[in-house]
Order: sequence, then structure tokens, then C-alpha cells
Amino acid sequence: MSKVIKYTVNFHITHDCNMRCSYCYAGDKVKASMSQSTIEASIDFVVGEVQRKKANKLVIAFLGGEPLMEKQQLFYIHDTFKKRLGDEVKIVGQLSTNGLLLTDSLMKELTERNIMVSLSLDGTPETMQKQRPTIGNSDYSKIMQRTIKSVLKYNPFTNAFCVVTPESSKELYDNITWIYDQGLHFINCTLDYSAQWTYQDFEVLATEYEKLSKWYEERCNNVEHFYLSSFDERIQTHTKKPVACGNKCSIGNNQISIAPNGDIYPCMQFVKPAHQADKSVQLGKVKGGVVASKLLQLQSDIIKDKPECSGCKLKDRCSTWCSCINYSSTKSVSKASPVACHHEKMLIPIVDKMSAKLWKEKNQLFIQKHYNPLYSFVAQAMTTYKG
Repeated sequence: MSKVIKYTVNFHITHDCNMRCSYCYAGDKVKASMSQSTIEASIDFVVGEVQRKKANKLVIAFLGGEPLMEKQQLFYIHDTFKKRLGDEVKIVGQLSTNGLLLTDSLMKELTERNIMVSLSLDGTPETMQKQRPTIGNSDYSKIMQRTIKSVLKYNPFTNAFCVVTPESSKELYDNITWIYDQGLHFINCTLDYSAQWTYQDFEVLATEYEKLSKWYEERCNNVEHFYLSSFDERIQTHTKKPVACGNKCSIGNNQISIAPNGDIYPCMQFVKPAHQADKSVQLGKVKGGVVASKLLQLQSDIIKDKPECSGCKLKDRCSTWCSCINYSSTKSVSKASPVACHHEKMLIPIVDKMSAKLWKEKNQLFIQKHYNPLYSFVAQAMTTYKG
């Protein structure tokens, strides 16, 4: 079996959106989408990079704005890559969507193309109304009940992406369990790292994580196949050997983001409308390619030692290796996010205490999840069988 060489491209096909999330990192919502000439130049650029790097797997992630507002461009990009690269390169499509425009027929089209859907969903209808209002304040919860049912019909492993703000942190337990109870059992949960978090916010959040640790134990005891990134990612930093920072963060190297106007950025968190763009982190343009000196400088900044992390026992387990997280908090890829630092110091001990208990009890689901490399295949078979 040949070694997998993966290249990831984030296509931000529009800055437009039908929601107005309070924390959105993507900047102002403007009616600016990829032109056909930019799409063609972007495809040419990516095909060239795939061939130059001898990649045999291409991950195409469609982002926005709301990418389904430009669904025809989305399908065109995906289908053109399939034609251009043929069977030699495995193409995996990913779509991050708020779900408002998803229909059963559209889910069928996406599934036929092997485009995996991730739903942005922060929790209960009350939480959604507060921090993810739609244009016109339509009843998002009723729309999502229909959407979730359709999505799960095509993929029971659909991922939900949940953002935690200081305002919603006090309802984190309710939000996570609500999402889970809708049938979405694979949940990626992240903080709004750009927000102004206080020590009081983290005290509240710690209480919510303690409640979730009990909930996690119950799911394991009930042999329910699930994923909660806040816990599972931190367990993996213990069960797997630490990875060098440069290997963990591939932005600008094996991963790029392309803005609607064709500008190239290292990762999705950097892409903004032209009037808000930070040109200091722009790597180039699809019609001219990556500027080598800018890429080298970025890679150098990423692997720099962070003095603020010196002597920390959690250094090798901390999320401050993520350049996007650091940039969101500090506007620098080389300076550790103080929000991430405080969050990890609070969360990791809670996760470790829970994990030690499950390990001592020889909980079979916990052991399979974190020590059996074939677990994802076993979970899929079991979930399919039960369904």
C-alpha cells in the first residue's frame, strides 16, 4: 500500500451568508463570490500543487460565508477536479454549512459525490437564536429538525460543529446534550478564541465540563459510539506520543485557503473580505502562485519556541500548536493564545481524571476508542448494524 500524501484546499466560494452569527471569524457578509475566471485559475493552481507534491489524496473543503448559496459553483469545482485528476488522486469533499438551504434532493447530490456534510450547530434553539440569528429571524429550530433528519439519513456519522462563546458557556452541557439528542453523535466543539474571556467565564465553563465528564462516562458505560472533541482530542494527547509542532500545523504547506477573489491564505481563519483582509498573512494569488519568501517566513514563525510556554508541563498536549487559534487571539501565529492556555490548564485535568477512572474500571468502549487503531471501522459497523 502506497503512502498517503494529502493536500487540502479550502475553497471560500462566497463571503455572503444567510445568517448573522455574533462570533463569525469570516468578517463582514458581503455579496462577493468567486468568479468563473477565479475558479478556473484556482483549479489550475491546485492541480499544479497536487502534481508538484505528488499527492494522491485531495481534500476539498467548501466554506463561506454559506457555500450552498453558490451550490452550482461548488459542484462545478468538485466535478472538474474529478475530471482533471482522474483515478490517480482520491478526492474527498467536505462541506461546512448552517443547513438552512439543505434539502433531501441536495443531500442526495452531495452524497453521490462523496461530499461529507458538517453542520454548524451551537445547541438549543434558545442558544441559536441568541448567537446565530438568521436574516429575518426565522425559526431556525424548525428548519434544523427537518435538516438533521435528512442529513442523518444519508450519513449517520454527520459531524456537528459547535462554537462556545462566553455568553453560551454557562449552557454548554445543555447545548451539547441537545445536539446529541437530535441524533448527531459526533460533535466538534471549539471556543470563540477571539472573544474577551474572563476568569469568571472559565469558572462557569469548568463547572459545565465537570457535568459533561459525567455524561461522557455514562455514554461509555452504555456503549454508545460517539465523539466529543473537547474530551477525545485531549485524551489522544495522552494516549499518543507528542508530535513536533511543525508536523501538527500544515498550514501554507499541505493546506491552503483560497478567498473568493483568488487570494491565497494559510488557513480558513485568515480569510476575510478584501476591505478587512490582513495582507501580512496573504501568501499570494492563484493567478501568480505562492510567494516563496512569505511561505518560508510563515513556516519559520510557526515552529518558533514560545517563551510563554517554557516550563509548562502541558506544553506537548496544548492546543497552542494551532496557528489559527493563536492568530485569532493574538494576531500572531508564533505567540501562544492566552485564552487557549488558560482553557487547556482548566480542561485537561478534568479530562485526565475522568479517563483515569474509565481506565481503572477497564471500560471497554473507552479502551477501544483510544487504544484500538481500528476503532473507527468497528464503530461504523456497529452503528450501521444498529441502524
